[in-house]
Amino acid sequence: MRNRMRPATGHPSGGFTPGTLQMSVPFPRAPFACPMRGDALFSRMRNTVVVRRRGAQRDEECMRVLNWLRTVAVTGLALFGSVTPGLAQEAFEERGDWKSVFEKHGVAGTLVVADERDTTPKLWVYQKERAAKRSIPASTFKIAHALFALDAEVVRDEFQVFPWDGVKRTFPGHNQDQDLRSSMRVSAVWLYEEFARSIGKDRARSYLERTGYGNADPGGESDTYWLDGNLRISAFEQIEFLRKLYRNTLPFRVEHQRLVKDVMVNEAQRDWILRAKTGWTGQQGWWVGWVEWPRGPVFFALHIDTPRRED
Repeated sequence: MRNRMRPATGHPSGGFTPGTLQMSVPFPRAPFACPMRGDALFSRMRNTVVVRRRGAQRDEECMRVLNWLRTVAVTGLALFGSVTPGLAQEAFEERGDWKSVFEKHGVAGTLVVADERDTTPKLWVYQKERAAKRSIPASTFKIAHALFALDAEVVRDEFQVFPWDGVKRTFPGHNQDQDLRSSMRVSAVWLYEEFARSIGKDRARSYLERTGYGNADPGGESDTYWLDGNLRISAFEQIEFLRKLYRNTLPFRVEHQRLVKDVMVNEAQRDWILRAKTGWTGQQGWWVGWVEWPRGPVFFALHIDTPRRED
């Protein structure tokens, strides 16, 4: 079969072998919606944004930055020098040359890339101060939230179906029954609200603290503490969390970590798998994840301002 790869021996992601998968990495209209299919699709292996949704003007410059990041992560372009591993306490190389890419598209933000394909990992950072500053995780939190829900037995597996509540929402993909895979793909906030209510804030706080997720604070007046509550995480911390998930070293069952990584798949080709999640707060957007190569992973965390986006 043409589009297939076998993970390297001992690959922490388990036995998943990708076939031909579609990829889309949009920033959504609604502040809680980060659909994997919807208002913009990345054409496979091309730097083209295809606008799918009618109505409001899209932030195409943000999409081009995401396209650029995808190209960097997937193709491993020779843009980098060597550096010792690290995150906030590690040594890293500041990438001032990336400023031109952000400025070209009128986007302010930060980007952290950790390339672990070689014996000496490399860590590159654009705007290190912002990379260390905590922000609302938005729908990128669904990665951790799915693990919490599996551990709490709120959801059994990827096949359990949760009936739609009948409330019509902005994004059509939300207005249907969901399972774990579809809810991650379309970023169905109503289902994760149900998870949050079932788990409860005390147990959520315990999970957050055990996981070391950002400030580990699920406080706030609503159940959606990752959207409009107290939860915060930095780009550096996003990378650290993703590294642990990749290696199955989070405080959860290995089979649950592998399942969550499976439902995170955006796209795959012969030699790589892209696992990622978007998030949008209304004024700021995230794209976090990693690309798996036979030689190792390339992690990334992009956080940008989206002030010109219209609802």
